[in-house]
Amino acid sequence: MSEIGLGTSASHIKNEIKELENQMNIIDGEISDIPELINSANLLRNNESLKKNNEVKSQLIKKYDQYTTTLETLLTTVFEIQNELKDILRDQSELIGQSKDKKHNQKRQTKSTQKKSSKKTKK
Repeated sequence: MSEIGLGTSASHIKNEIKELENQMNIIDGEISDIPELINSANLLRNNESLKKNNEVKSQLIKKYDQYTTTLETLLTTVFEIQNELKDILRDQSELIGQSKDKKHNQKRQTKSTQKKSSKKTKK
């Protein structure tokens, strides 16, 4: 069952997503105008910050896609296991029902055999 490692993989991807979100917050905090610089220098700084932010957002989107795919695979596996368990329970219920029927039939046969033998002894 190779899907067992998916839980670890999902956890790892989730941690990477948190790291990327932290990077994005740091980059957003860097964007601020410095009054001593001229407007064009401030615009260049903002542009660089926006480029970094865009790169991190692209990585974040990829990680969310991986995370979603991993979660979908995990969910599919869980549903498959659930169906297998239902089948097992159904089979076990049938076996229990069959064994009860056999015991009930055996009791009937022993009772009828006992009745026949008691009738023979009475004659």
